[in-house]
Amino acid sequence: MKKHFWILFIAVIGLLAACNGKMAGPVSITGADIDGFDGETVQIDGAAQTFTVTVSGEGWDVASASNDLWISAWRGEDGKLSVRVTANNGDSSRSSALIIHNDDHSARLTVVQDYVKYMRFVSSENIIEPASGEVSIPISTNIPTEGVSITSDTDWMSGFSINGSKLVFTVTANPDTQNPRNGVVTVRSGLYVTTTRVIQLAMTGSPYVVNLATLNFNRYPVYELTAPDGTKVGRICREYLYKTDPITGEDLVNGVFTVAYPYYEGKVDYTRGRVWEDGSTVRWKESVDVNDRGSDHIAWFEKESRTPTAELYKAKGASTFRLEPLSEEDAAEAIQLTAVPLTVTDHRVGPANGHGDTEETFEYTVVKVGRQLWQKENFKSSRFADGTPIKTNIDRYADWQPNVPGNTVNEVKTTHLLPMCLIPGIGSSTTFDDADDGSATATAAREAYGLLYTFACISQQTIEFPAGAAASFDRTDRLSPKGWKVPSRNEFQIMLNYLQQKTYSDNESRMNDLWEKLHSTRANLTGFSAVGSRQKGPSGGYNTVLYYMTTDYRYVGGQHLVSVLRLLSGNYIPLFDLTIASAVYVRLIKEDMD
Repeated sequence: MKKHFWILFIAVIGLLAACNGKMAGPVSITGADIDGFDGETVQIDGAAQTFTVTVSGEGWDVASASNDLWISAWRGEDGKLSVRVTANNGDSSRSSALIIHNDDHSARLTVVQDYVKYMRFVSSENIIEPASGEVSIPISTNIPTEGVSITSDTDWMSGFSINGSKLVFTVTANPDTQNPRNGVVTVRSGLYVTTTRVIQLAMTGSPYVVNLATLNFNRYPVYELTAPDGTKVGRICREYLYKTDPITGEDLVNGVFTVAYPYYEGKVDYTRGRVWEDGSTVRWKESVDVNDRGSDHIAWFEKESRTPTAELYKAKGASTFRLEPLSEEDAAEAIQLTAVPLTVTDHRVGPANGHGDTEETFEYTVVKVGRQLWQKENFKSSRFADGTPIKTNIDRYADWQPNVPGNTVNEVKTTHLLPMCLIPGIGSSTTFDDADDGSATATAAREAYGLLYTFACISQQTIEFPAGAAASFDRTDRLSPKGWKVPSRNEFQIMLNYLQQKTYSDNESRMNDLWEKLHSTRANLTGFSAVGSRQKGPSGGYNTVLYYMTTDYRYVGGQHLVSVLRLLSGNYIPLFDLTIASAVYVRLIKEDMD
């Protein structure tokens, strides 16, 4: 009996051991919360995304079969498989395998991700010539042309095809000699759709010719091209063109060129520039803001290798300038354009200043830098826009310190800032705290460097600073002439974005393209011509740093600060918060591009 008991006991123990060691059940993939799942494979687009997969089975975990860095997966608290992928910015699709497994079984999930596709026209509007013929307009896409459909809502455009980065088609001549006509072209590939409006000009107007041989672009970088009746036909700019390929980083264009832009409906059309040196085409983005990459400011650059002459031409009814001579018929009717330097004459009249003068006049040259127009010289006026004199003849220390917020003079803490301006002087030992000093040396310094201004000069008011709080004051610009303004921090940043797509060897060289050649060893490729002697600090002394004022004021950590463009050798901090109790240079930007 005892023997039978032990046999039965051993059998039960063996049965329990067998039960405890049974194989885990199978795992399987039963669904996903995303389209494109066929039971074994998930097809997704190129965007960064996270999706979940339903898995049946017990005790499962997930592992990658290929250890790809662009995909990660984990078992969530809800018992589902979560999968996260980064954006595929390559030029082809990619795949990765995930293994869902327990101790005894596994299932394989393949994730196939398409690349990020794009299809867009460079410009929302494309202006073409009135004559019949083949036309090409730029289009940017990485989608294969097979299966792409191209349609138009008109019958005068036909024969569409995509050839590389151009949409090519034919047009008939515009029969209307007075009015342009337009139509919409639509390009579609699956879910990707892009459209552009094509405007065909009328065969109207006159043919034009302009001679560039006598133009002094070193003195005047921008000229208006006008007809004898005063009509503005074009604008020609000596400017720095720089664009890198956003994918490869290679330079598409890098240099100083002469570019002619036509006027269209009373405004300069910067989407149809013609490079005089070689006939290349440049299209600027229709508008830029601080969030645009520098490589996107020039929307399109098409390199040509034509040989220029001393003249540029614009055929009758044409949408842009060209290097090729006019036809005999157009040449017989051609009107010679006059190139007039684009300058700003600022004449101010008002009450007498400390020297008895009641008026002053300064002329400023205009330069185009990227998608902006700037005055090429520092601001020089000692009067507000309405002619009222700005406070000058400032004692370097006694008059300065009591007007600096936070300073204590004779145990009285000052709480205001006056509008004041002064001449920085030439060299370290000469100062002209009277901005209206008429001596030859002071006049030369003012002409070379402009004046230094306190932030209160912009709004023509004394700024009061309450204890422990930001100042509240009218921000209206009352310093600049009509059509111009003191730039904001963002407007300086837009210019810097355009330049910072470029690779510089060190921080010192980052300033080269902005500094004036005549006053330094810089390249000044942009023609911005930054120049200065010194700026006046809060103590009343001078510092050898070149600052340009912006309209941006901030109160941070008990300090009243104004944003400035800072150009300092060996210490590159282009946008800098400076104490408001300083006097710095002013450089004006045009309110629009026309």
